[in-house]
Amino acid sequence: MFEASRSKISRAKKHADEFLQDVREFCGTDFLDFSIDFDENTQNSTLKFKMKQHPPVELSMILGDAIHNLRAALDLAFVEFIEAVGITPTKWSTFRIWESRDKMVSTYSASLFKGFDDVTELFSDHIRNFEGGNGHLASLDALDIDDKHRLLIPTFSVVHLMNVTAELVMEGGGRIGFNNCALGVEQGGVLNLVGSPGRGVLTVKNRGTPQIAVLFGESTSLAQQAIPETLTVFAKAVEEVIAQLERFLTDRSKD
Repeated sequence: MFEASRSKISRAKKHADEFLQDVREFCGTDFLDFSIDFDENTQNSTLKFKMKQHPPVELSMILGDAIHNLRAALDLAFVEFIEAVGITPTKWSTFRIWESRDKMVSTYSASLFKGFDDVTELFSDHIRNFEGGNGHLASLDALDIDDKHRLLIPTFSVVHLMNVTAELVMEGGGRIGFNNCALGVEQGGVLNLVGSPGRGVLTVKNRGTPQIAVLFGESTSLAQQAIPETLTVFAKAVEEVIAQLERFLTDRSKD
């Protein structure tokens, strides 16, 4: 059972792999620009960087496809499940994220699952597809809704720059040289441990390799959460729902 749902999950995982591959390819391009920032107040020069090109829009498309396939897997599993227990689905039969447990129980008991108290209990007490219940399912649903209204644009945050080689020559004659250094990144793109009093000229011999955190954008319901790890968590959450449905049907057949 649930082969269609599993196919959707498999497709979502392929999208997640494709997303990571495209991220790696983007990170291999010359997308960072270094500069010297001189603070008139402190009279200090600091080495900074910024992204000089945006991530490709295809990343948003792939991310949206991964989210949608996982969400669709839940709907497909829900319809197949209710058919298996003897309930006729309607066009409204979807894997809904309810506003609350009480709303779920009262609605299911009075309509779709009327006379199927064990099915209502399965969803209310075990799968818990309501706000305040299974947070991963609720977040997946929210992102799927977000993607219907705007692109899920990933945010790239550079955490470290590895193997940077450069020299900062100050007007007063001082020099700061660093060879194959690992530099942490502070707020605003400031590279820590790289700064000096006065003005200077920067020569970058090796821009290094950035270590990137790829996050959901601020306009989404999961702002600043890591995308690759979140997709993995979502896939496991959907797989667990299907496993719960299967266990229920297996146990029911034994009665």
